[in-house]
This record gives sequence, structure tokens and C-alpha cells, in this order.
Amino acid sequence: MKDHKVDWAGLRVRDGVGMDPGPIRDMLRAPDSRSGDEAYWRIEGTAFYSHELEEASEPLTQILVDAVCDGDGTPLGLMFATDMLVEITCGYTSPHEEEAGSAGLADRCRAIVRHRLPRDDIVLSHLIWIVGQVEDDTTARRAFLEKVSHRELGKPSRNALHWCLVEEYGQDHQKGDQGPEHSEPH
Repeated sequence: MKDHKVDWAGLRVRDGVGMDPGPIRDMLRAPDSRSGDEAYWRIEGTAFYSHELEEASEPLTQILVDAVCDGDGTPLGLMFATDMLVEITCGYTSPHEEEAGSAGLADRCRAIVRHRLPRDDIVLSHLIWIVGQVEDDTTARRAFLEKVSHRELGKPSRNALHWCLVEEYGQDHQKGDQGPEHSEPH
């Protein structure tokens, strides 16, 4: 995990001020799902909860995006990081943060993700598949797929989005050619 020189003790969190960054490292290096899940919930209950983002969400987003893009973690840890990024990017600034004058927090977190994630369409298609398969929250998953569906996508991402939507809604709404570019990836 990169050292981002964050003053974790001074950041606003769900229940006051100060966050232990240890669970971030523990989640990214998770050797098994039990320890990864335990670390995940120690982060979510502090930096954000149920899509309500607190000040600590911003540096957390940067650390998670860097870890995912650099492959800095175990495969399981990176899966948890991707899941957490979905929660954060579908989140909103908590009322507490708005009162503290940080109304643009959610937009800043999304900007971090937009700026750092690769623009390569193959990578984007993989992220679409990961979110489609990993995200348990139906509302968050559908919000992500809806948001992605309004972007101009390359063929691999259109294909991934198509099959995620088929799986999500149970029918193939694709019209026209069902050639190889529409085949389900292996």
C-alpha cells in the first residue's frame, strides 16, 4: 500500500474524528474471505456507511484506486477494494459533511476514480464484469450499469455491459446482429 501521507487522526468519520488505516492494509492483503470481510466492515463503518460518505472517504478512494490499478494486494483484497469503490462511487456526501462545508465530497471521490482508472477499453470491460459479478447491492449494481450504459464504449465494454444487463434483467434485449462480438466471454 502506497504511503499517501494522510493525517488519518484528523479526518472526520462517521462517529467523530480519526480513523485507523490498518484495516485498509488488512483488506488489501486479505489471505481469506473472513479476514477481508472483517477489515472491509471496519472501513465501511468508519469512512462511510450505507453510501453516506465522510471526509475519510476521499483519501480512502485514492488508496483503493491506486491499489486496484497497480495490483497492490491479494486477488481477494483487490476484489474487496473494487467492491468498496463501487459503494463509494455510488455514494453521496453525508449530511454531516455537507454541514461541515464539504458538499462536493462525493463528486471529488468520483473524480479520483475517473482520473486514475485506465482508459483502455479492455480494462473497463473487466471492471464492468467485476462489478456485475461482485456487487451484492442490487441498487448499487444497477446504478453503475445504468451510468456506464450512457457512455460511449468500445466493443469489449459494450459486450461486457450487454451480458451484465442480460444477467441482471434476465432477457436479451440486444437487437440485430448476434455475431461473435456479442458472444459471452470465457
